[in-house]
Amino acid sequence: MSMELGLYEQLINKVISAKLNQLDKNKFYIKQTNIDKAEAAKLLAQYLSSVVKYALSLISGDDSIRG
Repeated sequence: MSMELGLYEQLINKVISAKLNQLDKNKFYIKQTNIDKAEAAKLLAQYLSSVVKYALSLISGDDSIRG
């Protein structure tokens, strides 16, 4: 079953691909490998978790998160 990408996903893929192609190949090692859907979901969740955690750590003062 093939799933078509939406416009947003296509745009994100193009931007990421363009940025990766601009990197100096002598300075960075970029490994590409196929992963299954379950692993992709886990990796994306881990990445998003770290990004959100970092973003929330930048909030301070009156804008801080109260729990």
